[in-house]
Amino acid sequence: MVDEDEDKYKHATLSASSITADGMWELPDGHTCDLRHVQLQLPDGRGEEWVLGVILSAEGIYKVCPSCNSKLEQGMVIIMEKHHYLVVRCCDKLLLYQNQKINLDIWM
Repeated sequence: MVDEDEDKYKHATLSASSITADGMWELPDGHTCDLRHVQLQLPDGRGEEWVLGVILSAEGIYKVCPSCNSKLEQGMVIIMEKHHYLVVRCCDKLLLYQNQKINLDIWM
C-alpha cells in the first residue's frame, strides 16, 4: 500500500467477523488486506506490533472458546512480536494474549 492508503485504513477496526477463513482482513470499503503485512494497534496503550504470521486453525492450540466455553470451531491465531490474538468467531471477538517464553533447551 502507498502512504495515502495506509492513512486511509489506519483507523479501520479489526474484528473476528472481518477476517476471512484464509486470513484476509475485509476492510469497510470492500478492499482486502493480507494480515501478514500489517502492523496492528494493540488495545490499552500497549503500542503497535507487526503480524508475523497467521495460523488458520486454532485446533491443537486451543480446544474451547475462553469466552463462552463452546468447542472452538473456525478459530485462528494471529501471531505478533510479543502477543497473539485468538480469533473466536462464536463470540465475534479477538482475545489478546502475551506470548510465553519457550525454553528451547528442551527441544534440542
